[in-house]
Amino acid sequence: MLGRGAIADPLLFERLRGRYPEESTPAAKVAELRDYLQALLGRYQSLFCGEHQILCKMKEVLCHVHDPEVAPLARQLKRSKCLAQFGKLLISS
Repeated sequence: MLGRGAIADPLLFERLRGRYPEESTPAAKVAELRDYLQALLGRYQSLFCGEHQILCKMKEVLCHVHDPEVAPLARQLKRSKCLAQFGKLLISS
């Protein structure tokens, strides 16, 4: 259960420890998700082979993101057809 919560809120454990505010602003939530996904993308690129596999793994992570404030970004990322498009959306959004 905590694993899915940590995917949905990358700073969950920091919040539980009191090192991060309980609630972030909408803009901060988008930035937190973007930073988390960029770091995860780098790790996935070293772990998995093939653009399709990496993109599918990234989209699987997005299935656990349900916060309405980051939903527009998550929807755009889920619609990505290639890894380059996914990466551009992460940077430009």
